[in-house]
Amino acid sequence: MNSVKKQLLVTLALGAGVFLGSCSYGFDVRPVGHLGGPIVFGFYDESKPIVKSITNFVISERTSEGRWRPVWVLEGKAPLKEITYGAKYAGLKETLAAKKLVAGKVYGAFASDGSGGSGGGPYFGFRQDGAMEFTNSPDAGVR
Repeated sequence: MNSVKKQLLVTLALGAGVFLGSCSYGFDVRPVGHLGGPIVFGFYDESKPIVKSITNFVISERTSEGRWRPVWVLEGKAPLKEITYGAKYAGLKETLAAKKLVAGKVYGAFASDGSGGSGGGPYFGFRQDGAMEFTNSPDAGVR
C-alpha cells in the first residue's frame, strides 16, 4: 500500500474516532431521600435538571468482594427527569424487582439514554438513622 493510501486510511480512522467519541456524553444522576422514605434520582446536565430518554436504569449494591450486585433494574425507553426507587414507569419494564435498601451498604446509580449518553452519580448509602450519605469511593463505606 502506498504512503498516500496509508495516510488517507489513518486520517479516516482518526476522524471516525473523533466523531464516535463526540457522540458519547455524560449526565449526572443525583439521589436524594431517606431510608424508609422515597428515594429519588434526578437527571442533571451540570446544575440544570434535564429530561432524559432513559433506556436502562440500574441501582447496584457494592459487595464485600468489591463487585456490584444489581438491586433494581429498569429497561425500555421513557423520557424522564427523575426516577423514584421502586416506582413503575410507562415504557420501562422492571427486569429486577426493587430489593430493600439497608443502612451501612454502598450503592451506585447508573443510567443510559441509548444514544451514547450515560449517567452516574456519587456513591451513596444510608446511616443507621436513615439519612443519606455520599462517598467518593465505593469501598469507603458509610457510617
